[in-house]
Amino acid sequence: LSSSVCIVLTGPSDRAMVSCYSTTDAYTSKDLIEKASAMDGCTHFHIGGYFNLKGLQTTDLVEFVRRLRLQGMSVSLNTQYDASEKWSGENDNLK
Repeated sequence: LSSSVCIVLTGPSDRAMVSCYSTTDAYTSKDLIEKASAMDGCTHFHIGGYFNLKGLQTTDLVEFVRRLRLQGMSVSLNTQYDASEKWSGENDNLK
């Protein structure tokens, strides 16, 4: 599976981003949960680019974040732009 990449094209007054989401689309909540022990001892968990990570837009991720919070970990979310402009994620998981 090839790596994801984003190329940023800039001009004097605007910019455009061209992305390939190969590994980004392949990454799932299950992958994250399986590696959760790597976060042992951590105090903060950050999710960046949520709307680009379709495989994380699940109830499994919502439950995972709840468990982290119950364990005392802080959590932050950088959603990035939602191309669908729904702003609630797949299956409305952010509502």
